[in-house]
Amino acid sequence: MSKFSELIFEAIRSIGIQKLTTEFQIANSTVLRWANGATKPHPKLEKLIMKRIKDISKTLPKIID
Repeated sequence: MSKFSELIFEAIRSIGIQKLTTEFQIANSTVLRWANGATKPHPKLEKLIMKRIKDISKTLPKIID
């Protein structure tokens, strides 16, 4: 699994698929294909998506075990 796929998978778990689809204006199926590694966006877009997800994640409260 690529770093991008792992990031998308974790983002689905922490942010939710609905937030991702709304944020990037894409279909649920696209996010799921990214998460399972079936497809990836254009490399330039991939970098922007990764940065935006990391930025969004910073605003989430940290969960302490």
